[in-house]
Amino acid sequence: MQPLRIPADWALRWNNFYEIDPDATIETLGFEPQISEPIGDLWDDFLFLYFSSSYLWWATRKDNLVSIAVEWAPIGDRNGEFVLSLGRSQSLKFPQQPKRTIKRKWCDAKISYNLNPPVISTGEFERVFCSRDRLEIVKVLESWLLEESNHP
Repeated sequence: MQPLRIPADWALRWNNFYEIDPDATIETLGFEPQISEPIGDLWDDFLFLYFSSSYLWWATRKDNLVSIAVEWAPIGDRNGEFVLSLGRSQSLKFPQQPKRTIKRKWCDAKISYNLNPPVISTGEFERVFCSRDRLEIVKVLESWLLEESNHP
């Protein structure tokens, strides 16, 4: 996994972001394949697996009002790039606030869930940054996380 400095007020929702570059070679990966047949095209035979999901990484600030994601676009395409995006949500307003705690009984145990206030996404990104350079994405991602941690 890609090492990241994530502030305490963020909740990690999805993590398939590996410390692997899209232009990696067997030498830069630092391992020798344990197969008898030679690897033809490293991307087709191996690397595309690390770049074949819509979200590689996704976290929300614990108030659910800010979301940051890392994607690879186009999905699975060797000529793609990392896409870092930041979106905001808005708290829903109700005439009467909904219940914030749910209590249930299950197998003689009492369970209580505290809910965050409901939010709705605007569906648009406030910030987007694209690069093929994984380390550049990490640097910008960590700066956005820290910046957004310091803003209510």
